[in-house]
Amino acid sequence: MAESGFLDTFADLSAALGAAADTVLSLPLDLIDEDPANPRQAFDPDELAALAETLKSRGLKQPIVVRPANEAGRYVIRYGARRFRAARLAGLAEIRAVVEAGEVDEADALTDQLIENEQRAPLSTADMAQAVARLLALGKSQAEIARRLGRGKDLIAIYAAVPQMPAELRARADGLGARTLYEIWGAWKADPRRTQAWLAEREPAQITQAAARAFAATLKPSRQPTPRSSEPKAARPPAPRDVVAEHPVVAAPSAAAGAATGQTVVRVQVGRRQGRLLLDRPSVADGIWVEFDGVAERVPAATVKLLAVTLDG
Repeated sequence: MAESGFLDTFADLSAALGAAADTVLSLPLDLIDEDPANPRQAFDPDELAALAETLKSRGLKQPIVVRPANEAGRYVIRYGARRFRAARLAGLAEIRAVVEAGEVDEADALTDQLIENEQRAPLSTADMAQAVARLLALGKSQAEIARRLGRGKDLIAIYAAVPQMPAELRARADGLGARTLYEIWGAWKADPRRTQAWLAEREPAQITQAAARAFAATLKPSRQPTPRSSEPKAARPPAPRDVVAEHPVVAAPSAAAGAATGQTVVRVQVGRRQGRLLLDRPSVADGIWVEFDGVAERVPAATVKLLAVTLDG
C-alpha cells in the first residue's frame, strides 16, 4: 500500500478532537484486527458471502466499531466482525469505522458484544455457553446475566450447564439449540449408551427439542403401584445425585418441591437477596449452595446470614 500519511493525519485529528470523543473514519482493512475474545467464534460462510454481495452492490450502511489504535497503530474490532470479514471477501480496501474512545469494563464489553451479535445473527449454543462461563468467572450471577441479556434465568442456567456435559454433547453445541441439547443431556444421564445410539441414527435436522424430549421420556422407568401391606416399609437408600461442577449451574429443586417432601427448609439472606440453603448439595471450603428464585448458586459462606429454620410438610 502506498504511503498516504494516514496515521499522521489521524494522530493530528485525534489530538484536536480530544481523547473522550468518538470518531468516524474510513480505515484500511489492513490496519484492523479481530477481537480474539469476540463471543462469536463460528461464522456461516454462506451468510458472509451474501453479506459481501450486499456490500459490493449497496455499500456499508452501518460502520463497525473499533477500539482506539494501539502502540503499533492497529485497531481491534469491538462490534462488526461479520461486516469486516464480508468486506474482505468483497475485496474492499477500506471500511467505515467508529473509533470508540475510552476504556470499557470487561463484563460490560462482553455483554454489549453478545447483544450486538444476537441482534444481527443468533450465536450458537457453544458461543453463548462460553460467554456465560466468562461472565460467571467475572463474578456475575446467573440472575444478573439473565437481566443484562434480557433472557430467562432458566436459559442462562442451561448455558451455564454446558461445560459439565460429556465431550460428545459439547461437540454438538454448535449445531443444536440450548434447550434441545439440555433435553439430550437428561437422556444421556439416564442411559448414555442408548442416547449415543439415538444420536447416531439421526440427521441433524431430525434432532429437535420435541424429538429429544420424547426420546428422554422413553428412558424414564414406569411407576409401579406400591403394594399395601401391614409390614413396615423398608428404608430406601438415598437417590444418587448428579455430580456438581465448580460453576453454579442449573435448576435446583424449588422450595415448593421441598415442602411437598416434608424436609427442613433453611431460609438465608445473602446481601439483599433471600433464598434457601440447599441441604442436598455438597458445600466446599469456598462456598455453599443457595437457591434464589429457582436457580442454584454457590456463594461464599461468610456472606450467608441465617433467617429461619422450618420443617415443611
